[in-house]
Amino acid sequence: MSELNTTKATILVVEDDSFSQAILNMFLSSSYCTIIVENGLEALTLLQNGLQPQLIISDLNTPKMNGHQLLEFLKASSTYQAIPFVVLCGDDSEELEIECLKAGAAAFIVKPFNPMALALLIKNLLISSS
Repeated sequence: MSELNTTKATILVVEDDSFSQAILNMFLSSSYCTIIVENGLEALTLLQNGLQPQLIISDLNTPKMNGHQLLEFLKASSTYQAIPFVVLCGDDSEELEIECLKAGAAAFIVKPFNPMALALLIKNLLISSS
């Protein structure tokens, strides 16, 4: 007999802008356990200390370790490479989008983003990665 899994999926958000943090937290926290950090180095520390998120959303332009560096590190690691990684970016450069997708990002979302579209993307990524 299978049990209904009532625990919320954990989403690690890497975002240094307080307004974007608030928006993401407002839209995600009702459905997911949301952990927000300001840079890739903080995210990496949490992961190395045992955090096991089901999905990572990261801005590209964060201090100390940017989102692209975090993406490349995680996708090169057998421990973390399977975690879906969604890039948030204020730059709508197609070249940057292709670069991130080639590095292993599951999606590239340009700010400002549509919260409903992001919510559906997250839901679909979590379903396909489980």
